[in-house]
Amino acid sequence: MTSLLQSLVAQRSYDIDMLQRILDAVTDTEPIYIGAKVGNRKHGFGFFRYPEGHVYIGYWVSDMRSGKGTLRWRNGSYYTGDWNNHVREGYGLYKTHDGNEYEGDWLNDKQEGQGKSIWSNGQIYQGSYSNSKRTGFGKMTYSSGNTYEGMWNNDNREGLGKFCWVNTGHQVEGEWKDDATNGIGTFVWKNGSKYHGLLVNNVKQGSGHMLYADGTSYDGEWCNDLRQGTGTFVWPDGQKYTGSWYKSQYHGRGTLSHAMGVYTGEFKNGKKHGYGTFVFPNGNEFFGKWTEGMCPEFDLVFRVVNNAVVNNAVVNNAVVQDTSRIVTQEQPQRQIERVKTNMLQPRVGTHGRRALRRVVFQPAINQHLVALGNTVLSTSYIVGIANRLLKTLSNTSQK
Repeated sequence: MTSLLQSLVAQRSYDIDMLQRILDAVTDTEPIYIGAKVGNRKHGFGFFRYPEGHVYIGYWVSDMRSGKGTLRWRNGSYYTGDWNNHVREGYGLYKTHDGNEYEGDWLNDKQEGQGKSIWSNGQIYQGSYSNSKRTGFGKMTYSSGNTYEGMWNNDNREGLGKFCWVNTGHQVEGEWKDDATNGIGTFVWKNGSKYHGLLVNNVKQGSGHMLYADGTSYDGEWCNDLRQGTGTFVWPDGQKYTGSWYKSQYHGRGTLSHAMGVYTGEFKNGKKHGYGTFVFPNGNEFFGKWTEGMCPEFDLVFRVVNNAVVNNAVVNNAVVQDTSRIVTQEQPQRQIERVKTNMLQPRVGTHGRRALRRVVFQPAINQHLVALGNTVLSTSYIVGIANRLLKTLSNTSQK
């Protein structure tokens, strides 16, 4: 064994496997040194076996590992590279017994400077280190193929950085803290959707702008990746909602506008729910109460004011035609006038106050009422429409 060690030392060989075989053949625990000396100190190239079972072969300066050398621990981990005063310093490769490795700069026995780490699970990091921690700029390629490139601090992603998902094509770029996106960031999906705004622990939280792949957009507040708070949602055709949100649905007070008019009022779970006012493009207004998006009175007014189709009766230029419902008329106009008169009576207003119904009919609406009164339709049909129409219009005109 001694002759073999002497031969390795003479050749200045760093054959780690050979050293391990020699180590395994040693049965005692006495330290062994074969190599150059100055006096009683190890100085120059030599081999040393520690009592713990570790072995070193390389250069020494006054009993200290200094220069090029290889140290192999009893568990199989080893370092080969530069040494200074008994510690790893300079450039070297460290490989653990379980397959992880680091190659790069060292200072005072710590990974310091630029280096590359490869883990046994396939992860690869290349970048800056400080005190054996990923600190500074670096790129991590995870075993999944996903990548992060940016700033690090104490092995955590912190600062500006960009994370890319290899399978989905998604990516997020922005501020990181505590190994997660925290701060202003931009998230881009493969389908073209894009979010820019605040992120907290990898989710949209706070103010942000979202542009969806279908052309719709949202600008406002978020909570736990959901539209929540106050915000504006816009459709490509110009439709727009501005107001309160809860769990990505209209909820609370808001305004919904589109080509047919503007609704301002209460919403619940994404539907009109509660009191609200609808303003038609021609300036006519309707005030009423919706329940889960439904308001029968409004449906009637909406169709009349916008000259739509009502139960196959075409309302156009204030003329109603429905030959399938022609019957004997019993003075519906008189009944309409009676409804008008009744609506001027005192009533209990909102919040328990007495109020007077003051109905101000715009000319266009009066024309529709006259047309309804002069059209040969069933009395119940005419009176029913008139009652509902006058009722809703009276609500609109209250001040």
